[in-house]
Parts: sequence; structure tokens; C-alpha cells
Amino acid sequence: MSRLVSLYPAPWRARYEDEFLAVLESRPLTLRDRLDVVAGALDARWHPQVHGPERIPDRIGYLSLAGFALFWAGIGVAATGPIRFDEYGSYRDGGTAVPFLLASVVLLSIGLARIVARLPSTARLTAVAGILAMIAGPVWAVAPWHFPVAMVFIVGLGCLAVGARSAGIMSTGAVVVLGLGVVVPLGLMSASLVVPWYALRTAEVSAVVLIAPLSLVWLVIARTLLHGSERTPVVSSV
Repeated sequence: MSRLVSLYPAPWRARYEDEFLAVLESRPLTLRDRLDVVAGALDARWHPQVHGPERIPDRIGYLSLAGFALFWAGIGVAATGPIRFDEYGSYRDGGTAVPFLLASVVLLSIGLARIVARLPSTARLTAVAGILAMIAGPVWAVAPWHFPVAMVFIVGLGCLAVGARSAGIMSTGAVVVLGLGVVVPLGLMSASLVVPWYALRTAEVSAVVLIAPLSLVWLVIARTLLHGSERTPVVSSV
């Protein structure tokens, strides 16, 4: 039953959970009772009467959203680039996509810097991971064929996300979505370390398509920043 109660928003649970569980456990529940609990949870989320602490949204999150748009613009440019030929066969020249990718990663790095700034002073390793991601990202954007640099970028993002979750800055759902966004690109880049760099040309799936899920990172950072942080009460001194 506690799983059903966990569907209610945190402010509601903080005020009513113990009493509500006591009522629910006082008698056997029917299927209709369980459906009523779920319906009540949905209503509590759509029409909240118990509000959590006031939060201050960080509008830097809009830069991350702009970076998301630029990332996909770069994907489109790379996917439709001119076809070139060399001794390994044909390929699409995505060089014109580099400015879009670089701008998008720079905007993402600004968002990452804001999250690093919100970390507690004890989270030094998490902060270092975030700084590494902020540095490696733009370097990879300028030279996207350097997958080891991209791996530093992705691993740094992952470590920052986990640390931010522990610090209460990022939600569990956001960390999961970020993980889903990086798992395929990370697998591609890991494979590039053990197979010839031109092997992907013989595959039926383009590297651009495999890297595209990485765009979820921009959305996660934007959502985290725009969700904001709790407003610190102002204590007046006499």
C-alpha cells in the first residue's frame, strides 16, 4: 500500500502520509479502494492544495533548451551533408555541423556550471566530474571524431548527475532519462576503441542516428535548472 501512497506529491505525503496509511491499514482494501487511492494521487498532483517550499527557477535553463535545438540542427546538417569518397568508400561530410554542435555544447556547459555551483562543498569529486564534462564537451564538439574525449564528457555527465541526485539537486527520474540518453552513444564510442574507425561505414545505421539520443542530456539539465532551487527564507536581524 505504501507504493500507492508514494504516488502522491511529496508535500502532501509529508503532511498526511502517516494518518492516511493508518486509515488504509485499518481494514482490507478492495479493488475500488485502490483505484480511489490512485485517483486521489492524480488529483493531488493536478490540483495541489499542499504546496512544497517556494522554488526559484534558474532561467539559465533556457540556454540549455536553446542548446537542444542547436544540437538537433547540427544533427540535421550532418545527416544531409555532401557525400565524399576515399579509399574506404563513401561518407557524408558533417563538417558544417561543427559550429552548431559547438554552440550547443557551450550552452550546455553553462548549465552544468550552474549545477556545479549548487553542489555542497563536500561534493568535491562530483564537482570535478562536472568540470571535466564542461571542458571535454566543447573539445569533442570541435573534433567529434575523438571518441575518447567524448567518453570523458559522457562519464563526467553521469558522475555529475549521480552526485547531484545525492545532493537533492536532480531527481531520480532525471538521472534515469540522462542515463538512457548516454547509453547508446557511450556504447558506440566504447566500440570505436576496439574496432577500426571506418567499420561503422559498413553498418546500416548512421553514427549520427546513434549519437542523437545524447540530446536528452540538454533536456534534463534544462528541466533541473528551470525546476529551480528552494528559496532561502530571509531572516531579518534587529
